[in-house]
Amino acid sequence: MNEHAHLSVHPGPSVRPGPSVRPGPSVRPERAGASRASAASATRDGESKGASGVTLRLDRATRALLALSRSGRTAAGRTGALIAALVLMAPLARAQDSDADDPARMRGELISLRQQVNELKARLAQVEQTLASIAAQTSDATRPAIDKDLGFVFPGMPRGSSFGAPSPGDLARTLHHAATSGEHDVEKLLAFSRTDFWVPDALWAQAGKGLKAVAGTPTRYELELALSALKSAGPQAAYLNARPARDLQPKDGAGLVEVWDMDVVVDSRTDRYRLTAVKVGGRWFAASLISIAAEEDARAFLDDLVASQRAYHADRQGRYARNLHELAGARDIQDKPNIKRAGLTFPLAARLDRLDKDRFSWSGNDLKGPLYTFKLTGDEKTGWSASAEAVSPSYWSFTVTVAAGGKPEFKRTRGNETPDPGSEPRRREGQPEGE
Repeated sequence: MNEHAHLSVHPGPSVRPGPSVRPGPSVRPERAGASRASAASATRDGESKGASGVTLRLDRATRALLALSRSGRTAAGRTGALIAALVLMAPLARAQDSDADDPARMRGELISLRQQVNELKARLAQVEQTLASIAAQTSDATRPAIDKDLGFVFPGMPRGSSFGAPSPGDLARTLHHAATSGEHDVEKLLAFSRTDFWVPDALWAQAGKGLKAVAGTPTRYELELALSALKSAGPQAAYLNARPARDLQPKDGAGLVEVWDMDVVVDSRTDRYRLTAVKVGGRWFAASLISIAAEEDARAFLDDLVASQRAYHADRQGRYARNLHELAGARDIQDKPNIKRAGLTFPLAARLDRLDKDRFSWSGNDLKGPLYTFKLTGDEKTGWSASAEAVSPSYWSFTVTVAAGGKPEFKRTRGNETPDPGSEPRRREGQPEGE
């Protein structure tokens, strides 16, 4: 209670009336004045108490705000506490303001508070999203499983943005650059340890069923075959584009296994590669890479053998070469006038000129390359046959048979398939076709 209130309660002796003295008219104004002073003092005392109470409540709310912000165990919890405390403090802040009854000011404060709440909600959502991504990258898988968001998960799987790529398209571009430039580590883009495929057999059997781009389980050896072709092409091999080949993807592997075709320009020609990507821990990795260009060239090699044998048969008076080495030894017949007049060609000669560039070498009577081995066997009179045998089951192998005076018959097989004795079915895009 303030000083004025104290004086009004304890009047001095001169004011205290004696027994014989009756209060006269001159005393009434004094009492009236004292009453007015007492009322004014009480009013000021109430306002002081009200202001002190508001200030006290604000102080308590501020301390509660700090306690709430510190008590949150996560960034999302602390941000939520800040929003709650700010909403609780709003009416207290308005009570402290002397102009709190001004409608315009109240509307302005309300708008400002709403903006602050919206900003805090946005911050809260951002923090929750960040925490969710961190949890996804750092969570330990206790057993192999398939997650609808992360893909294949298993103990020891790679984590973090330094491994793999965010999408299959990005993986194709990044893998090409890493292989041709030699500036980056290719290992971080592959779904393999030193030799083993990451995805457990049970999960692969489930998700990879119906995959048309790979025979069986992907192997590191098969992947390295195509990677070596990219590496040998060097930095001048320009990345052209990549696109999904959805008709080759497994039906039950959506979001887990995707097949993409990638075009690379090498020496003014376009070579195609087929990439099979798998999603592991939320990132995409290369499980298989097939050189479609190598398949097409193997099929074209047999066409060149057919044309070269025709020229050989015409020049040697009805005889065929009995093996590939014998046919290669007759390369000079392409310059003979009788061969030119007959409109025949000997395309095998051009291939022999670039054996080193194509990384081919002789193995007895056969030619061996990085992805195919070419063989020719036959009889001088009755006919001959040749084959382009793939070193990996995910590549097509081709054969051609020519009977004396007959037309060439082409067949193809892949993996453990039995050769089709009839005409070849039309191959999917990127695969060579039969006659």
